Amino acid sequence: MISKKKVLYFASFSHTVTHAMTLILAPLLPLIRSEFGLTNTETASFAFILFLMYGALALPSGLISDRIGSVKVIQIGLILFIVSIVGVYLSEGALALWMSLLIMGVAAGMYHPAGLSLISRIYPKNMGKAMGFNGLLGNLGEASSPVIAAVVGVFIGWRYPYLFWGMPILILLFTGFFIKDLSVTDGLLKGELSDYSYIEETKRLLSKEFILYILILLFRGLFYTGTVLLLTTFAVDVLSIEVIVGGLITTILIVSGMPGQIIGGKISDKLGYKKPLFLFTLICAISIALIANTSSPILFLLFSIMMGFSYFAAQPGQNMLTASMGSKKIRGLLYGFSSLCIFGFGSFAATVGGYIADIFSWNYAFYILSIFAAIDVFLIYLKKEKIINIKQT
Repeated sequence: MISKKKVLYFASFSHTVTHAMTLILAPLLPLIRSEFGLTNTETASFAFILFLMYGALALPSGLISDRIGSVKVIQIGLILFIVSIVGVYLSEGALALWMSLLIMGVAAGMYHPAGLSLISRIYPKNMGKAMGFNGLLGNLGEASSPVIAAVVGVFIGWRYPYLFWGMPILILLFTGFFIKDLSVTDGLLKGELSDYSYIEETKRLLSKEFILYILILLFRGLFYTGTVLLLTTFAVDVLSIEVIVGGLITTILIVSGMPGQIIGGKISDKLGYKKPLFLFTLICAISIALIANTSSPILFLLFSIMMGFSYFAAQPGQNMLTASMGSKKIRGLLYGFSSLCIFGFGSFAATVGGYIADIFSWNYAFYILSIFAAIDVFLIYLKKEKIINIKQT
């Protein structure tokens, strides 16, 4: 049987390309807006459809991965990425691009329920550390993608950054086909699957605590997705920063989260998920409010770094919270809910932000995002921690 580390590496590098593909768009929005002559609201619709489908596919992906195995689901997503890259490259109008990004969102939506449930199943101990590593490689994709997209987009064209990621996706897809026994590793409880009712397991989720959990994820999605997708446009329009520099700042924000993933994972393993999740989310709320209020590029950079570190330091705790909500037999479904809330509903933040910017200003748009983060802090405070459930699963 293949080693746990190889499974972790395959899942984690798939995480890298998933986040890379979704964040290519962020620094390219001003370029697309200029080429097609669109308003901020219309331009934000590209980010909206991408992330809406990103989240909408989460529940189906989670259900399917519980049934056929996580690796097969990840491979389907990689294939759809290739299809969407071709679509973007051939797009000559806003509608064609919109449809291609819709497919890209579907592809991205296949990963998180499958990848995170796989890792949580094979690492019942040291889950925070494993999730931190997986998050670190996800950050690698998020961090490198905006700056690559900005540079290539400005000097060659906004369609070409998508081609850049086609090769690593093909390599991963090829590698996945040779990991035959991953399905066995993914099905550690395969012998137990006939001894439980999937419907009965899901019925146990219906509770006030689960509703509170969903609300926590909803507001996390709103403040994070909105901030990352709109940061470059804020920098260009408010601070008169060049697109390349704006993309670089988005990259720096995410790079600052890479040590946050590791530190947050270790803290969550030691203290439980609630305290780090609460503290780091509070710092996020403060950081976004400071971004909205600044007129200095240097302070904008510093507050972006603070935001990036704190959000990703909270992420291992967030993933442990998800694992605590139910049995490992329905982990795919649970992480499906997580992705649906964070990426699916989080997509509305881009449209709302663009609309507020058109009516008022980008400053007001980011104040709204900071309010979303503050609400999330309050919801985390109300949530009861379930450390025992994590240890049992």
